[in-house]
This record gives sequence, structure tokens and C-alpha cells, in this order.
Amino acid sequence: MKVLKLNLIIILIHVCCGHKDVLPTFLLDHSNVLKDIDIPPNPFSTMSSAKFADIIRETIKRTEGIIIFVEELLSFEEITAKDKLGTPFTHLRRGLIERKVKFFPAVFEPYKVLAQIFHSLHYNTFHLDSAYNLSLKSASYIYVFFNDYENETRTMALRRHDTIIRDVYMNMQELQRGPIVAFYTGKTNPAVIEKPRFISIEPMPSVNNLDVTVVSEGAMFRFSGVTVATPTRRATFNQMPVVAEETWSRNKLSTKVAYTDFELLFNFDLTRQDEWVLENIALLEAGEEVGRTNVFAKAPWNWSYACGEPLQIVNTRDGSSIAIPRYRIQPLGPSIILRNGSSSNVTFGPTVNCCPYFSVPILSCLAISLLCLMFLAQGITVLFNCASNSKFDDPHNPPLVYETQ
Repeated sequence: MKVLKLNLIIILIHVCCGHKDVLPTFLLDHSNVLKDIDIPPNPFSTMSSAKFADIIRETIKRTEGIIIFVEELLSFEEITAKDKLGTPFTHLRRGLIERKVKFFPAVFEPYKVLAQIFHSLHYNTFHLDSAYNLSLKSASYIYVFFNDYENETRTMALRRHDTIIRDVYMNMQELQRGPIVAFYTGKTNPAVIEKPRFISIEPMPSVNNLDVTVVSEGAMFRFSGVTVATPTRRATFNQMPVVAEETWSRNKLSTKVAYTDFELLFNFDLTRQDEWVLENIALLEAGEEVGRTNVFAKAPWNWSYACGEPLQIVNTRDGSSIAIPRYRIQPLGPSIILRNGSSSNVTFGPTVNCCPYFSVPILSCLAISLLCLMFLAQGITVLFNCASNSKFDDPHNPPLVYETQ
């Protein structure tokens, strides 16, 4: 559990501090001349360049010498890394415990700020692989860069750098009479974290038009949103049905429209000369009739019949139901049917609607509106029948007296 929490903290710090311009920085102050500078080492808060520059200016005022230790690459992960010998920053760790070292986990461009204030010249810049070959002279500030070996790991190199920092700092203290302060940071953070750029994906447009049209040799059908409902679920069919079988004569026409799980058999009566009649629709499963609904919809020849009220067929076998919310049907003329040819080029004719003028909602609205008009008329009549007094009190005349029995 502790390992999991530690990994989580490191990941959060990695996300917050993992930028090439944000680096950890140590401030070595063994003389405690900057003891009033107390900044909590919060890895989730980035110190701005301006604030870091203010600390540097305050350091210049209070010290006699400044050492700037610079790594080419330095990240928070390298500071928290350990090997079998423990942390590579043994001396820095001891300084943190003794409050002689301050740690800033995330400073924005620390090396750039230092380079703008302290210019790196040939006489004050050193490249060291150890502190033994260092020849210090009196200087207000110096730069120390590190030379790494080819066969050493990063942890081993940082442990050697930690020793160099301690030795150079002690030598500088012996050389200068006043307090010495050192900065230890890097040029670039190698652990670069880029914020993910989410590209908004537009959702696929919902298919609101579920109309399917089926044309056979004897009739045309258009269904919209055919659904199958059971007591526990509901499914909508948007597949294209096919004409499985069609039989006709001069007086009758039967067209079987097949879906995957069921079939609908439409039975037409063609005996009338001026109009056709859709008698009923049968529901079939595996060729066996399991439900039937009488329709008795009719329209003139070459006209189609359309209805927006759901047509429901109940399956007597399992209690489910087939519903067609909107449909449009038109058998072809007798001459076209009897010629036994293709009718794919035929289109729907004028429409006869199942409720062309009045429906239940329309009638309900009319009844409620009529009732409201009756109340309004009664109220207006009462207002016009209100009578006012014929006489009123006059302050200059005797008051009115009304006799009551």
C-alpha cells in the first residue's frame, strides 16, 4: 500500500513538474544568512522566474560568494531515484535535515535566470569530474559543470556530483571570509510531459429516418420504425424487409413481407371497381400464423393509404407484439397486377389519410377550447349586467338614508 501511494505521488509530481522549462533547484546556505526565506517545497506549485530572481538578488546582498552547480539534464525523478546504496544525494539530504539546504521542487527556467544575472566567463567557469583538480581564486561567483564517465550509471554520476558539490563548497568557504551560498540546478528537464490534446469528435448523426420502402409486383409498402415489444425489452428493426411470397387473382391479393424473425401477410380485397380494401394483416412465424389484425383500410384505385397511428399485431404464442408506428400502402391497379410483370418504376399516388380531418387530440383541443369560451362568455355577461348606484353621498347635503325592514 505504501509503495502504491509513493508511486501515485511520483506520478502526480511527474505530471506537474514534467516540463522542459521547470526544474528542481537546491539552495545551499550553511551560514543561514537566508533563514527568513522559507518557501514550502510543494511540488505542485511552480516558482516563477521573477520570484526566483528576487531570491537571487537577496542572496547577492547578504553573501560574499556564490557557487552555481549546473547539470546538463536534471529532473525530479532523478532526485528521488535510489539504488542499492540509497539516494545519490547523501550530503544534500543531510543538509536538508539540518536545515542548511533549501529545496525548490519546481522552478521555471532557473538556469536562464542565473545566466542573466551571473555571466559565465572563461575564468569563472569550471568543468569538473572531481574536486581535486580545482584551483579556486578569489571570485564573487563561479560556475561548476560536471564531466561524466562513459561506464557509470546516472545514479553513480549523481552520487559523484553530490561529493563534488560538498568539496567545492567547503573549499570556497575557506577561500572567502564571508558567507557562501550555492545553487544546484540543471539546464533542461529530460522528463518532458506534454498535455494531451483532445480532438473533439463529433458524434455520428442519429438516424431519425427509419423509413423503408418495399415494392413488389402487386403492391408498394413504406414502413417507419417497425418495433418488436416484449414485457422486458423493445427492439427497433431498421433492416430492409423483402417480399417472400405474393399470390393474386382478379379479386384477391396476398403479399408476404419477411423480416429476419417474422413475416407480415397483407391481404387485399380487389372486388370493388372504384376502390381497393386492405382487409387484414397476419403475423407469421416459421410459416405459421400466430396473430392477425383487421384493418379494413380502403382508398380509390391509384391512391395510397397512409396512417400515422400505430398499427399493432399481437403474437398469441408468446404475448409479444409487432408495432408499425407509420405506414403507407398501395396495391397496384388490376391491369398491372394481372400482367404479372415488374412494377419497380411505379410510385405512390395521392394519399388517403386514416384521419384526414379530425383525430382524438384535435377533438380534445376543440372541446376544451369550447368550454373555455363558454366560461369567458358567461364572465363577460356578468360584467355587463352589473348595475351601479343611482345616487351618491354629497358632503354639502344631508346623507342618504336607506330604510331596511
